[in-house]
Amino acid sequence: MPNEPVTDLALNTISINKQALVFVNTKRSAEAVAEKISKKSAGNAKTNELAEKILKVLSKPTKQCKRLAECVKKGVAFHHSGLHSKQRELIEEAFKEGIIKIISCTPTLAAGLDLPAFRTIIRDVKRFSFNGMTNIPVLEFLQMCVPYEEKIITNKGNIPIGEIVEKKIKCKVLSFNIKTKKFEFKPVEQYFKRETNKLIELTTEKGYKLKLTEEHPVRVNNIWKPAKKIKEGDKCNINVEYSDYHNLNRHYQKEEECVGLKITKKKIIKYPEKIDVYNLKVKDNENYFASNFLVHNCGRAGRPSFDKWGEAIVIANSDAEKQALIEHYLLGEPEEIYSKLAVEPVLRVYLLSLIVSKVIRTPEDIFDFFSRTFWAFQFKDMNKLKQIIRKVLKMLERWGFIQFVDDEYFRATIIGKRVSELYLDPATAIQLIKGIKAATSNVKDFAWLHLLSGTLEMRPLLRVKTKEFEEFEQLTLKFEGELLLPEPSMFEPEYNDWLNAFKTASMIHDWIEEKDDEWILEKYDCRPGETRAKLNKSDWLVYSCEELSRLLGKMNLISPLKKVRLRLKHGVKEELLPLIKFEGIGRARARKLFRAGIKDAGDVKKARFETLSNILTTKIATNLKKQVGAPGRPERLDKF
Repeated sequence: MPNEPVTDLALNTISINKQALVFVNTKRSAEAVAEKISKKSAGNAKTNELAEKILKVLSKPTKQCKRLAECVKKGVAFHHSGLHSKQRELIEEAFKEGIIKIISCTPTLAAGLDLPAFRTIIRDVKRFSFNGMTNIPVLEFLQMCVPYEEKIITNKGNIPIGEIVEKKIKCKVLSFNIKTKKFEFKPVEQYFKRETNKLIELTTEKGYKLKLTEEHPVRVNNIWKPAKKIKEGDKCNINVEYSDYHNLNRHYQKEEECVGLKITKKKIIKYPEKIDVYNLKVKDNENYFASNFLVHNCGRAGRPSFDKWGEAIVIANSDAEKQALIEHYLLGEPEEIYSKLAVEPVLRVYLLSLIVSKVIRTPEDIFDFFSRTFWAFQFKDMNKLKQIIRKVLKMLERWGFIQFVDDEYFRATIIGKRVSELYLDPATAIQLIKGIKAATSNVKDFAWLHLLSGTLEMRPLLRVKTKEFEEFEQLTLKFEGELLLPEPSMFEPEYNDWLNAFKTASMIHDWIEEKDDEWILEKYDCRPGETRAKLNKSDWLVYSCEELSRLLGKMNLISPLKKVRLRLKHGVKEELLPLIKFEGIGRARARKLFRAGIKDAGDVKKARFETLSNILTTKIATNLKKQVGAPGRPERLDKF
């Protein structure tokens, strides 16, 4: 029986000693494709060692862990958001080292990772969205990297890259032929643009500066290196000025190409709002000079740190589909970029943060500031924009996060300042505040988890399936009158979200009731990576509740909330909290000690060393005794 095209391409990649990324649209597909390829490939001692590390990430490996380990033994892996972060890290590093040859993945791997993928195989160009199955954006085929103002050396002078892209200027840009060591003007073939809120700024000893995205390669030390991996002290290869370009080939006819300008400073710049960044596709040499630095115009396939060229292959099932793919992705224009400020939750967050930081104070300041944003440029109707801003300002004022002082300027309240410092959506903050005001020190942990699960920050929620509807409705009766998030009528549109929040809270509650990853995967179809993501967000939101409780004078809630945080961190019942504070004791060891009647530090101190050794190990028993200041392993007298 013949193989599928994806399998054949993957096996061919391995046969020529190269590596490939296979992109599919679901987690299940990523796993299934990896398994199919692994059955036809072979591993080695290094892949077997890696498989063992994969299995040991979780104290009790799930079926997913075992499935991944079996694939890894054959030099193949799957990668998606459901994997534990440590497993993803192991796979990524092994791929960079050439141990893993094929990764079958969802788009979680496409964002900003510099991996040696000689070949990119895209099996699925459609993925599930709120509107059903839709095409992946053209932008996901592209990778852009330099902000608007960075100057490009062209045959028409120095021109900002943003201007070249926005106006689609037909020009030739100065590039460098790595093989011949010659400078050449090459035509721009394509123009690209996207958004980011994080850049890296490099500065040389002569003061040249360049801002670019962290994954973008720069020529340093005679190799291409992603900006995030460049270190202070690295030598920038060729750093020239426009006025010099006509003499370059005369000056640089040498065996070595490195001029030797050191990178003296590297810093990360984060922007409160996403900015546009740009890239060019340059004919032949595939590089150009941005603000006097030689940078590469690379894509996902054939990363310049690893390959001189690469392949990007999209699977088509018919000639008609092939033509449609060419027209849409290869010849089509990238989608329009829309300002995130048009989304109300984002506008709420940034408007409050700007008032807190005193960047803007008066209504005139506010309107003037936003009139200069990309949102205003795109929206065009300033009167409508002002109405939207006024609506959000009134909302923030009604919630008590800002005050309009003397009808002149806005000032953040103490609680508004803390909400901004906690990076909370003000709508989430007001929901938490309402819950805190209604809470007593006797509120059950589940009620807190349900309150957190009802926030926007916890999206996407676990969805209650049709066959589960009755089950979870029955479960809600156990907490009648005890929840902090009021239950809407089942006929209201908000009811489904409320019930989905209940299911999400149930999953997290089962975790802190010591259910393991396999149980949660089977019960909720929630993989370890997804579980950890929910736990991390829950920890942040519980901490936010602690801070808001202090400001609201609800000091009686601090201790219960700290207890919830500890349970979230360690995944234990309340009875194990005195034990998990010991170094080297997790929930499995704590449970063993508790079952043996050792329930707190006093019991550890009183317990015989041999008893602790039998429950755990001699090494751990010695460490426990040391932590409570008791004698460790008794010394034995030598027999004469």
